[in-house]
Amino acid sequence: MNQPSAPPSPPPPLEGAKLILATIAVALATFMNVLDTFTTGKCCGVLPVNTSYLS
Repeated sequence: MNQPSAPPSPPPPLEGAKLILATIAVALATFMNVLDTFTTGKCCGVLPVNTSYLS
């Protein structure tokens, strides 16, 4: 029978430029998510909604 293999070791933590780039990428993604949520909330109250298909 085959012996079960050991689980793979986790990758090393990010350091230096990779850590800075990852931090900026996560910050920009979070900002875009908040911006999208904010603008959607503001616009949806102003834009007319076509509900003719409901009746």
